[in-house]
Amino acid sequence: MAFFLDSSLDESMIAVAGTHCDVWVLVHLSNVPVIKAFHVTASGVDAVPVISNCGNFQYSYGSPGSMKVSPDRKRLVVCSFMGGVELCNFDPATGVASNARGLSNNDADTTNKPVTTYFSYQACFSPDNTKLYVNTSNTVYYGYILQFDLNDTTLQTTSIVNMDASVSQTDVQLAPDGKIYFFHHDFSTDADVAIDCIENPNLPTPACNYKPYAIGLYPGSVVYMGLHNMYVKPLRGTVTYVGHPDTGICAPGMDSIALYAPAGYNHYIWSTGSTAPVLYASNTATFILRSDNSCDVRYDTFSVKKVNDVFSLGPDSVYCTQSVVLSVPVQNAQYLWQDGSTASSYKVYTSGTYSVVVSELGCVHADTVQIGINDVQQALGDDTTLCSNDRAIQLTLNANVPAGGQVMWNTGSVIPTITAGAGTYWVTVTDGACVGTDTISIYAQNCNCKATVPDAFTPNGDGKNDVLHTLFENGCPVSEYVMRIYNRWGNMVFYSNDLNNGWDGTYHGVPADAGTYMYELQFILGTNKGNTLHKKGDVVLVRLAFEHYTNCNKYPRIAPPNTMKAVFSFLKNMATTKPAMAIVIPRQSWMESLPSSTHTANIMATDATFTVSRKADIIADLLSLGMYGLSKATNKNEGRKMPTVAAMAPGSPAICQPINVAAEKTGPGVNWPTAIASINSLCEIIPVLTSSLSRKANKT
Repeated sequence: MAFFLDSSLDESMIAVAGTHCDVWVLVHLSNVPVIKAFHVTASGVDAVPVISNCGNFQYSYGSPGSMKVSPDRKRLVVCSFMGGVELCNFDPATGVASNARGLSNNDADTTNKPVTTYFSYQACFSPDNTKLYVNTSNTVYYGYILQFDLNDTTLQTTSIVNMDASVSQTDVQLAPDGKIYFFHHDFSTDADVAIDCIENPNLPTPACNYKPYAIGLYPGSVVYMGLHNMYVKPLRGTVTYVGHPDTGICAPGMDSIALYAPAGYNHYIWSTGSTAPVLYASNTATFILRSDNSCDVRYDTFSVKKVNDVFSLGPDSVYCTQSVVLSVPVQNAQYLWQDGSTASSYKVYTSGTYSVVVSELGCVHADTVQIGINDVQQALGDDTTLCSNDRAIQLTLNANVPAGGQVMWNTGSVIPTITAGAGTYWVTVTDGACVGTDTISIYAQNCNCKATVPDAFTPNGDGKNDVLHTLFENGCPVSEYVMRIYNRWGNMVFYSNDLNNGWDGTYHGVPADAGTYMYELQFILGTNKGNTLHKKGDVVLVRLAFEHYTNCNKYPRIAPPNTMKAVFSFLKNMATTKPAMAIVIPRQSWMESLPSSTHTANIMATDATFTVSRKADIIADLLSLGMYGLSKATNKNEGRKMPTVAAMAPGSPAICQPINVAAEKTGPGVNWPTAIASINSLCEIIPVLTSSLSRKANKT
């Protein structure tokens, strides 16, 4: 259907999409600078146009020209072959054009450059709305394409994209591919020979990349001045999404619920396929409705649930407990109890009437119940162990007896509270049909028992004090026990977490040296759980005089063990039973050269000679020095010399001297035993004495 819009119009006409499913058709009057905008909607064409008095020039009748709108629809360019170029602002919501400005290259040299006030036929905006391309010429040259930088508010920034006097680029059009195309008309042959292209119209020249003959035409094609008009599609209206609250079908009593479409739309379609404005839902499901009015679209979502929340709190009841929990067997609902609480369950402590209202998606159900509480539950506590510590223990036991209830203890007591000692106790409480009972066992234990470690031990294999143990009182429970023993260099020589496993005085299977060691204990005594005790101290490892070890692998000759035993038996007898005898250290030639202090430290005596009047309990503490020989004594005027034991200092030569002591005497009436008449060598026999004996030797 054709519409008569107006008369006295020039060649230019353009359609511009509006803002809401509408289109503006713009025309320019030929005799006055007026632009008319006709509004086109779904209802038709508004015959009353929007008039904009825009521009400073008027087309002469029949003058060719064109109008173009920018991609963002905010600018409008008007071209007249005889009038020039004007740039206007445009409002697609109202159709109003305003603020017209004439374009000029602002160059007085019109001989070789075009002047935009003449012969401007077509123009086009770049895709990003920042550049304007104008096809223009002067009276001499054809084929000028100018680029205007629209970011320059003065509109004075121009550059020549192409200049060719032999051709005329006619209509200029922005294509969907983002490039600008125009026809290349050769005036010398008066033929349309190709389509030229600006490949990057958003960039300034020469980066915009003008490309002549981009597309060749079939021979004989005639276009001459213009390209076809661009198809203008109205912009779509708003798309709205609406979600509705969940809706309930309350059963029993309700079979379905009505869902209504919104007003103001022409077409409806439900997800079920129905096109009616009302849908009746009878099952749990989600329904989607699409509504439109040829412009706007709306989507509504309805969630429907069939609700059957009929429930019961149970029959009226009496409970023989301290409390009872009332629960509603309905999930994801709202709950309101008689006291205003809103949980799905309610804990009852006293007798009374209790009620709840349950709501879900508009469906409401309620129930009421009578509850009686008759608490006869008993809680005497867990079985327990108490510290007796040699005194009687007492624990108060309390029964839970409600008013009117009866109590009976296994002791025969009928009162609620008794005092209990060690043993097992139980109680029974009755109140009507309710019976409660409980049992407890009470144990007595010594909680403060003591732990003791000996000061010294003698691991010599005689069965007496050979192993170092931690000693605890009888009946004392011990747990988490650990013993560690360190030597004087801080090395751990023993570890045990077994109370029955003590230290036998060895380290890696070899007898440890005599001396002082540090012990460290960790344990828990009695019922003192959670409180670990720690104990530290010193212990002396004692190796008695004449206890010996041999290591003669490096010597060619060694006395047989029986002979060695006989020697030590003899020396022990000499040292302990003869009142006039003593074991001393001889003066050897290598000792004479030692300083006095060193001599004293090694020999443990101020002099190697002792008179008969001295007591015989002097025993030299040889520490770790080796004993390497025996010799006889000689008589002097002031007294008699005793048989001696020689000490070898560390680092001195290891000498095993052959000796013969048969029939030698240490004094009148004292003979050497014939059992050791032939002793060939003694090698590294290491006596170790107790500290008390050593101190006694020093005092003598």
